[in-house]
Amino acid sequence: LPVEVTGTDPDWANVRFGGRTLRLPRRGIPAGPPHLAIRPHDIRLAATPPLAGELAGRIVKMAYLGNHMEYRAAIDDPKAELFGTSSEVLHPLDPGTPVSVRFDENAIVLVAGRR
Repeated sequence: LPVEVTGTDPDWANVRFGGRTLRLPRRGIPAGPPHLAIRPHDIRLAATPPLAGELAGRIVKMAYLGNHMEYRAAIDDPKAELFGTSSEVLHPLDPGTPVSVRFDENAIVLVAGRR
């Protein structure tokens, strides 16, 4: 996810995205437009309206892969598409379903953006 850096010190960066501000380890990321990296299994999608701190999205694509589901979800703020997985295979989220998107802040990593 693309983010805006609102402040840094040698070890930390304050980043803003989707109405949220996070303080994350800077990890030596150079100046420039960074991104957030989130592992697919750390993204939680639910067919509920977003609560405070969650993002609003909709399912774009889903695939049943036996013991798990794979999803692509579009979000508007920031405009991006996320890839997530879920072990919930009995009640899949169909394409077009509005969803809330959440993830644990401890699972987010700041990485250098494309140049």
